Amino acid sequence: MQLINDETVGHNFKIDAIMNQPYNVLVPADARFNKTLPFKSRENVPVRVNRSIYPRIRSYLMVQDHPYFALTDENGNFEIEHLPTSTWRFRTWHERCGYLGDVVRGMVKETWKRGELELTITFARFLFQSSS
Repeated sequence: MQLINDETVGHNFKIDAIMNQPYNVLVPADARFNKTLPFKSRENVPVRVNRSIYPRIRSYLMVQDHPYFALTDENGNFEIEHLPTSTWRFRTWHERCGYLGDVVRGMVKETWKRGELELTITFARFLFQSSS
């Protein structure tokens, strides 16, 4: 994990995990924190990371037991490479509204319970392109 403080004062990064212990990491002015924090289990939702000096500046941390997750680009597109062929349950989440429920996929309106979509992947690369 890398926490970067490019400010002229120190910052406390507060990591509010639910399934794991929370962390408070002090990063001095103009410094970086490059250490592995021991998370014992995966988290069901992204973990919020706040900064004590500027609480409106926040980020999110994904704690998973697999490497198969992605962030969307500015158009809602994402790609997951090296995804094994199988039936997968994907979960979508947004920092403003939480799990996405009412979506448009391929010009069709759908409702996803708890932001979940189940798909059978028959090739080694998954590319999702938003229709909006």
